[in-house]
Amino acid sequence: MTKKKGEILIGHVGVDSGQLMVCDPCYIDSQWKDEKFDMKEKVVFPDGQEEEIKRCSKRWFELIDDINDGKIRLEDVPKPAKNNFSYNAVSKETLSEEGYGQLKFEMGHDGVAVAFRSGIGDGFYPVYAKIIDMGEPFGKRIAEVRIDMLDHPLLKPAKEE
Repeated sequence: MTKKKGEILIGHVGVDSGQLMVCDPCYIDSQWKDEKFDMKEKVVFPDGQEEEIKRCSKRWFELIDDINDGKIRLEDVPKPAKNNFSYNAVSKETLSEEGYGQLKFEMGHDGVAVAFRSGIGDGFYPVYAKIIDMGEPFGKRIAEVRIDMLDHPLLKPAKEE
């Protein structure tokens, strides 16, 4: 995908965690909590039994050959976030089945941020804006912002939702 009619390129965003979030920067100092991301994984054995393990633990290394060979299945089990607006909370939302979610203010209401998976994961994505002239007294304003997270010549989406 490339720039659509009426859009201008306003920059690029680098992604190294496979996820992005949209928020007002003023909330980073007042609302963001430093909560470490803690992901456990669940091993599903051929007989259906399950076992939770922590990545890179002794047990994880005991099972890694069977995991890599496909003999047993590995599933992520996100640890519930203690805070509404933290790296752990963002990851909980982006690792959900939907791949996105609303983050909440400390008081519990929506609006502090929206988090989502970034297209095909890590990358350097172009950000486009649609500018509209609102006339006096406002002048030109950004009306829409779009991040093209599938900007790759080998990728063609099967269908858009």
